[in-house]
Amino acid sequence: MKHAYLVIYRSQNGRDNWTPVEQKDVPAWVNEPRTIGRLIAGEACMKADDGSQGSDWYKAKRVVPGRVMH
Repeated sequence: MKHAYLVIYRSQNGRDNWTPVEQKDVPAWVNEPRTIGRLIAGEACMKADDGSQGSDWYKAKRVVPGRVMH
């Protein structure tokens, strides 16, 4: 059976400086099925009602073990 992992990345502005996030540091709202679905579809997401300026932005990259990424 094949499986893949999602690597979640965070950016303060949604444009640059994307850094991987450890699983323990991924916010609960990012782990919600609807948000995960959007990330898998290639969207970047943020939570506009988080604090006074909204949350950081999040995106994901699918990684298949044993496959070389270019």
